[in-house]
Amino acid sequence: EIGLDGARWVEVDDELKNLENHKAGSIWKRTRILACPMDLQRKAFEDQLYLAAELQRPVSIHVVRAWGELFDSFDAVMERMKQKYIFEDERH
Repeated sequence: EIGLDGARWVEVDDELKNLENHKAGSIWKRTRILACPMDLQRKAFEDQLYLAAELQRPVSIHVVRAWGELFDSFDAVMERMKQKYIFEDERH
């Protein structure tokens, strides 16, 4: 399975509440941390999709709030495939 996660935020408040070194009765705000940046996700996704196409293997795709990025990635991989095969055809 390969995927893109546009939510980009991970909830961590429940894990933090359980730490022993915090005082009882503290006021907890919902804490969030930034997950993997979309540009890095897209690079890995596109490389994996390209490899699957090269090996003629199926993929299972998981997307969260990133439909535009998904279709942009399809276009980018298709362009990459065209460039490779057009260049190879010209050599033969």
